[in-house]
Amino acid sequence: MPGPSVTIQLPYASRVLVQAFVNAASIQRFTITPAGRDAIVITGNGYYDTPAGSTIIDTPAGGPSPLGASVTIAIEHSADAGRTWQASRVDAVGCQLMYSNLAVIASEDSGGDTWCAATVLFSWTSVPANIGRTPASEPADGAHYHGRA
Repeated sequence: MPGPSVTIQLPYASRVLVQAFVNAASIQRFTITPAGRDAIVITGNGYYDTPAGSTIIDTPAGGPSPLGASVTIAIEHSADAGRTWQASRVDAVGCQLMYSNLAVIASEDSGGDTWCAATVLFSWTSVPANIGRTPASEPADGAHYHGRA
């Protein structure tokens, strides 16, 4: 359900590329807050998916949640050059193709329901721990190669 912010889970011990894009005349402000860390703030305006900024998030090696490292994303817009800000509606979806992962956060800053005013992408690669291993390099029973303990 769209709200003023969303929280996504990123895998532990990963390097995640964050890219923000805008498609609106009003200034868009992205506030990206990894759990336990300072917020990353990106602002911009423009049309046709104008890049607003990018950064890298290195997630911690581990943490309290079995789901991964939490990151909260809020998107706001300003029609008066940043003097006042209003919360945009924000929603998220994720997908995976082979080892490539993508989380997409989109926002709506008015009643037009176009959901394209501001978009932020989180992308990372999740390579299985046993990639590159062969049965010959594993114990005789093949336990590790086949994912068994």
